[in-house]
Amino acid sequence: MTQELNPLPLETTHSNDNSNLEDIKQLLDRNIDKMQLSLNSKASKAKVFAILQDCPCSVKCVNEIQSSNYSNIDSLYSAKHEYAKTKLIDAIEDKFADLVTVSSEHIVPNGKLDIVIKPGSKIILKYNKRTIAIELKSGKTADASMLFQIERYLPDCDVLIFVRIPTEEVTLIEAKSIEPDLAESMSRLNRKVSRITNGQLIKVQGEWCRGCTANCSYKKESRWTREYKASLENFGTFLQNIENVIRKTLDILEKELTI
Repeated sequence: MTQELNPLPLETTHSNDNSNLEDIKQLLDRNIDKMQLSLNSKASKAKVFAILQDCPCSVKCVNEIQSSNYSNIDSLYSAKHEYAKTKLIDAIEDKFADLVTVSSEHIVPNGKLDIVIKPGSKIILKYNKRTIAIELKSGKTADASMLFQIERYLPDCDVLIFVRIPTEEVTLIEAKSIEPDLAESMSRLNRKVSRITNGQLIKVQGEWCRGCTANCSYKKESRWTREYKASLENFGTFLQNIENVIRKTLDILEKELTI
């Protein structure tokens, strides 16, 4: 059951605004903070951001932001993911040993490759004034949420290297080439946050109604139990895939670091 909203004044942006991507991102961050306060939500900002992007129904968004439930996922999935991530970081350090410094929160001199290891799947590399993000995916499944995740990461980097281990896909995406589109998408999301915070909840019926727990006549039973089991049955193939994407990633990095 969702709680009553406590409306707070928010700043918004419009299609004809001249705000740049960074300004819009900072504005969205502030407004999400205010929305979380109005909803009394304990979910992380990253979780809230993902919920807002993944579903056009603001009634479901509010319900999930307030409940912030997590799926029952086998921990072997995260173990395999951390295994792959560690191997990739080791390979970057090995390849660029003369450039590398590993950090969390400190200023790195120009000319050094700074590896910032983030929680989850993202690795951030900083070289001179350039920021390169690496997003690693170790699972076989793919859905729209994966594409929204790419969109969330691009405003914080110059280049995103997206790596899918099962398919051995390693793709470079440049943020600058689509910056106006990212700005418009983020502005639209900011206006959605404003409507939700002001109690303007719009029901939108669709596939996302399955498994929804909001107090709504459109909700439907989920098609799956949300219990996921991982396996080491094809570990040999998994390891081979990791080594192949590592080679591809290092080749891309070598070219990017010479720009």
